[in-house]
Amino acid sequence: MPWFHRAAVAASLPWCTMAVTPASGEQNGDDKFLFPFSTGKPLKEIKRLVAADPGLAYRASELGETPLHAAAISPETSPEVVEFLLASGASANQATVGEYRRTPLHWWLFADNPDKERIIELLISSGANPFHETEIEGEDGFAAAETLGLDDVAAKMLEWIEDYVDNRNSEDAGRGADKENAKLRKQIEKRKRLLVEREEEMAELEDDEAAAAISDDEL
Repeated sequence: MPWFHRAAVAASLPWCTMAVTPASGEQNGDDKFLFPFSTGKPLKEIKRLVAADPGLAYRASELGETPLHAAAISPETSPEVVEFLLASGASANQATVGEYRRTPLHWWLFADNPDKERIIELLISSGANPFHETEIEGEDGFAAAETLGLDDVAAKMLEWIEDYVDNRNSEDAGRGADKENAKLRKQIEKRKRLLVEREEEMAELEDDEAAAAISDDEL
């Protein structure tokens, strides 16, 4: 078992065994370089590390894990550190390889960090695709948020990705971006409909429960 996975398991972090898709970052057989990013080091220290080795910000282990993944381990990782890594070339859509296929967004959804929502917004604003499926068909970031009971975050994720699509300069990005934007918009509308349907179902359930309670009181 790679060193980083051993450390993650030792820390009893269940989501660390849920790694994501082909890594596009620089490959490195030694994953010990990820450790500093998993310990909640302050921005000043992270900047020093990256200044000494610029490729560190986007380097990937043999399993495709990057500093953006590792940073989700510590509850002390700040949004500023994530923002710096993204600005230094880290990919918001870098996915792990092997049995599990998850991007930094998936890892952050499971993170125990008081700034989790802000960091998820940073990732999506930098292009993280909440509809990227894991190794399980139909399981993506949006679905994971709902499964975890993060309904408010799931709804906000739709707003953030919609803003990203609206703000992206398709002329600079080229024709490929237009196609990707169209796919994202289709997914956004689909998930919006699902949210509305779920809200209607919940409202009906609450009405039924209220009616049943009134009937019980009348007996």
